[in-house]
Amino acid sequence: MLGPEHLKTLRAAHSLGTANLDQGKLAEAEPQIERILRGWEKAQGPEDPDTLDAALILGMAFKEQGKLAEAEVLVGSVLRGWSQMGPEHPNTLQAALALSMIYAMQHRLV
Repeated sequence: MLGPEHLKTLRAAHSLGTANLDQGKLAEAEPQIERILRGWEKAQGPEDPDTLDAALILGMAFKEQGKLAEAEVLVGSVLRGWSQMGPEHPNTLQAALALSMIYAMQHRLV
């Protein structure tokens, strides 16, 4: 039997959390994605692609709820993590776009 921190369990939970976020079920999605993020961090480390992906999704959940300060911190850390892949890597660009959307919502220009 697989436990809550098994990689297959985390992948399935990731899909569920993302689906809830896509459906606008933010109150359900946020704690799910937070648990997934902690699981990935523990299982694979903070710089692992799955961890960074979960952190970006959680940052977007924060953004959608108007928790812009939390979103900025989290997505900024994701951007730093993905930047190691290079400035034009698709994941780096995706994180940069997400951060720019947060800045726009804060009425900040970069």
